[in-house]
Amino acid sequence: MRGNAIIGADKSAVIIRVDYKLPEEALREVMLHEFTHIFCAKNEVDGEHFIDIYGNGLTIDDDDYVDAGYHLWSEFIAQHYALIHCETAKPSFERAHDFIFDNICKVVAGTASAKDCLAQTYAHLYNCSDFEEILSRIESDPNFFFVDGEKFGKQARQSFLRILSYLRDMLNRDKPWKISLEQMLDLGELYMTFLAFNTVFLSGVA
Repeated sequence: MRGNAIIGADKSAVIIRVDYKLPEEALREVMLHEFTHIFCAKNEVDGEHFIDIYGNGLTIDDDDYVDAGYHLWSEFIAQHYALIHCETAKPSFERAHDFIFDNICKVVAGTASAKDCLAQTYAHLYNCSDFEEILSRIESDPNFFFVDGEKFGKQARQSFLRILSYLRDMLNRDKPWKISLEQMLDLGELYMTFLAFNTVFLSGVA
């Protein structure tokens, strides 16, 4: 099942391709994800769409820091709200483990969906019922999530945590959907750094 928000100046819409064999909960999650994109786009910069100001009206130059930061942030916040409003109970990390690791292993240079996969990683990790415990393990256990003994493993861990901290600070504001060019630049630079470290790290442990 795939969805896409079409955001216009006056009207917006969601285009969705549905697999009716999937549970109704999955449809609700996808729809809320896309509706959140529309809400954020309409409210992120004083009633204007961020990419109408800093892009060409449809997107921002690919591989640019601003594009990377905006793409990561917009997918993360949309999925974050979709999860917290659609799941009846927060899952444990043990339950979400496979999904999280499958996505983080796709955050490598040359993968078109790398930003989306990292956004999904953070959204699902942040939504775990035992998030604080897992965060503590990532911070302190040299063999959990990343392997410090592997090439650039420690740097990948530190970079991953810096992005998580940045996203958490943004979510904790009164109006998380409000963003600035500086924030997207910072987040994009953090993403590009993690992408480089994670690519080398995963190539060594594959």
